Amino acid sequence: MTEAVHKEGYLLKWTNYMKGFQRRYFVLDGRSLAYYRSPSEMAQGCRGSLNLLDAKIETAPGNNLVIQPGGKRTGQVFHLRANSDRERQDWINALQLAKQMASNLRQANRKSGSTRDLRRAVSSLLDEVSQRETRWAKALTSSEKRRNDLEAALESLARDHRRLERSAEIAAEKGLVVDAAELEEETERNEEEEDEFFDAQSDLSTSGKSSRRLSGPPASALVGHAHRGKPFEFRRAIPFKPNKRVSLWGIMKNCIGKDLSKIPMPVNFNEPISFTQRLSEDLEYAHLLDKAAKATSSQQRMVYVAAFTVSSFSSGADRTGKPFNPLLGETFELDRRHTKGWRALLEQVSHHPPIAAFHSESDDWIFWQEFSMDSKFRGKYLEVIPTGVSHLILKKTNDHFTWTKVKTTIHNIIIGKLWLENNGTMDIVNHTTKDVCTLEYMRYSLFSSNELHSVRGEVKDKSGAVSFCLEGKWHSSLSVYSPETPKDKHVIWERTPPIPDFEQMYGFTQMAIESNEISPYERGCAMTDSRFRPDKNLMEVGEWDMANRVKHLLEEGQRFRRREYERTKTKWTPAWFELQPDPVDPNKKRFQYKGGYWEAKEKSRFGDHGIVDVYDIRPVEQKDMDAARAAKGAMVINDHSELADE
Repeated sequence: MTEAVHKEGYLLKWTNYMKGFQRRYFVLDGRSLAYYRSPSEMAQGCRGSLNLLDAKIETAPGNNLVIQPGGKRTGQVFHLRANSDRERQDWINALQLAKQMASNLRQANRKSGSTRDLRRAVSSLLDEVSQRETRWAKALTSSEKRRNDLEAALESLARDHRRLERSAEIAAEKGLVVDAAELEEETERNEEEEDEFFDAQSDLSTSGKSSRRLSGPPASALVGHAHRGKPFEFRRAIPFKPNKRVSLWGIMKNCIGKDLSKIPMPVNFNEPISFTQRLSEDLEYAHLLDKAAKATSSQQRMVYVAAFTVSSFSSGADRTGKPFNPLLGETFELDRRHTKGWRALLEQVSHHPPIAAFHSESDDWIFWQEFSMDSKFRGKYLEVIPTGVSHLILKKTNDHFTWTKVKTTIHNIIIGKLWLENNGTMDIVNHTTKDVCTLEYMRYSLFSSNELHSVRGEVKDKSGAVSFCLEGKWHSSLSVYSPETPKDKHVIWERTPPIPDFEQMYGFTQMAIESNEISPYERGCAMTDSRFRPDKNLMEVGEWDMANRVKHLLEEGQRFRRREYERTKTKWTPAWFELQPDPVDPNKKRFQYKGGYWEAKEKSRFGDHGIVDVYDIRPVEQKDMDAARAAKGAMVINDHSELADE
């Protein structure tokens, strides 16, 4: 019989991004390749080994070679580097010979197998099947008990919520008018300071004419719009994030240089919210648009619009979780006419590339955007680069603004605490008056004078003259001042303080917590609404393992629908948005709202618009039935619309 191949020697082995290639002692013995720190360590056991039987042996530039397990085996991949091309070739020859001899030996053993060996193998397999059957039966019983406990807990939670709603109704009704009056008084105090500043600037730019009061919706708008005379109070908290540790690097190391929107990720790295909901948080400080609509000069209007664009980043200041990628056709409505005077609709209009269309409107303005992005993992950090365009029209003056968001970078992917920054240049253009605001989101560095989260900007008229200067931090506040009086600064926007225990609730803002709840104002929303998404809802209540299973089923359902479209040669089209020429760049087409959603909701006629149930789960195996049942129950976890109506 031919002797087994044997070879020893030092090679450089890739370890990690902190240490790079390290010198290790490799031993090839038969069909096994093992490595040690040094020959003296061989008696203590190897640090890693690899079976060459089905392994793939590949060469790479720079005297490199890669050895990875073949077939269905999983294990360590060896990234190696030799000192010379000749040394690399010697190792490759030895490895290929060892692999061939192992394959020949396996074939010989197969041919010489006896009936006795076959019986022994069958008996062993039967024992294994019996043991697994016992384990599966226990696991099934445990899973069924856990599901029943979850259903009972959810039912109890709903009953408790119903009792609390009823107990609070009388007290809330008595305090509603007082709260509204206090809000009006506070609003007037804040806006008087802004009026004083812009009145002073108006003396310089508008021949002594004083500016009008910059006020948002009157406080009286908060009274009398409660559901059937009963105020609805949104929840103030969600279940705390479970302390479940998982290696981010273990998953991300295979994603370097790739678009993360195309890579399935476990919910461990998510936050329990869909990206359609996350995008709607741009409107958290929409009162700035109300003020822009009422400002007297185009430069003042630009100041408020600039503050609005800065405020849209603040909701992500304390959040590093990834929102759920929306399913194709997933929608989200947000109706805040009863308190803030606007409503919004979002729809996922494309899957590859992922594109979300967003339309919102009030009596004074229309804001819409087509949001898409490129995301790249660079090893130590993750880059998210928006590519869509935002549009804003102020109805009274017909001012038309556009801008594109700046890049977001998430640091410390490998080691350390995750943190993010927004950096780059944003140009906000008023295509009606030709005013321009340039905002510079400063990149933080230990070796520069830039503070973390800093943003600075200038508002220029069509002649290029600077009218106002802006500075602040995108996660907290923004101030405005005149270039003639740089020390006389006035806060134009300030972030709402975080809610209690926000760190344990994924860093959510109050608006993020509300967006996952079905209030009376969203009653009757489309079945494609993100609030019904079951994997997200299961994650919110702490059922992460089940959420992962349901997430997989939802993605499989999406693939099933895509194959059906291909089989029937049917082209999928969005229900509420369509490609139209961009108003400021007619050569480009962008998704814009075509109308019909709110009318269909009012008449309960969503079926007339051809929408499909994007949360339809089609379990292909019996083991998925538990996940399907859990998904069905999770679709209404946060539905309090009926409770508030009783």
